[in-house]
Amino acid sequence: MKALQKFHFIILILIILNLIFFYLLHYELRYEIEYSLNIILYLTGIILFFMNIKIFKFKTIYFSIFPITILLFGLFYLFGGILLAFVGGTLIKPLYPTFSEYNKNGIILYPKYSGVLGKCCLYKVNKNKGIFEKNLGAILLNSDSKPPNSNFEMINENTLKIIYKDYENKQQIEFYKLEN
Repeated sequence: MKALQKFHFIILILIILNLIFFYLLHYELRYEIEYSLNIILYLTGIILFFMNIKIFKFKTIYFSIFPITILLFGLFYLFGGILLAFVGGTLIKPLYPTFSEYNKNGIILYPKYSGVLGKCCLYKVNKNKGIFEKNLGAILLNSDSKPPNSNFEMINENTLKIIYKDYENKQQIEFYKLEN
C-alpha cells in the first residue's frame, strides 16, 4: 500500500510539473504520455480510496475525490439536464481524450477543449520535440480549412500557412497568426 501511495504521489508531482512547465516555458509532455499519467492517477486514487477508508482522515478525503468525480459524472450523464451537463463537463476534463486531427511535418493540431458550449473549430497548435511538445498557440479555423482537408506549414514561430480547397473546389491559401 505504501508503494502504491508513493507511486500515486510521484505521478501527481509529474502532472503538476508538466502543468508548471506548460505555463512557464510552453513545453508539455506528449499528449499520449500526459493522458496515460492522468488515467494512472485516477486508477491509483480509486484503489487507494478503497484501501484507506477511515472516517475524517485527510488521506481518505483526498482519495475520495477520484471515485466521487467518476460517480458524479455517471449520474450527470444518466439524468441529463443542462446544469448537470456543465458540471459533468467540468469534472470530466482531466479524463477527456483529445486526439490529434493533424500530425505531419512536426506540426500537431489538437481540437481545444472549451467546455460544453465552447466555440467550434478552435485548435491548439504544437510542435513535436521528442517526448515533449512545444505549444505554439491557438487558431480559429473555418469549416473549409479544418483538418484533414488541409495542409499546414509553419512560416515562422507565429504564422501558419494553410492550403485547402473551398466549396467550389478552388485551392485557397490562408495565413493565420497564432494566438497565445
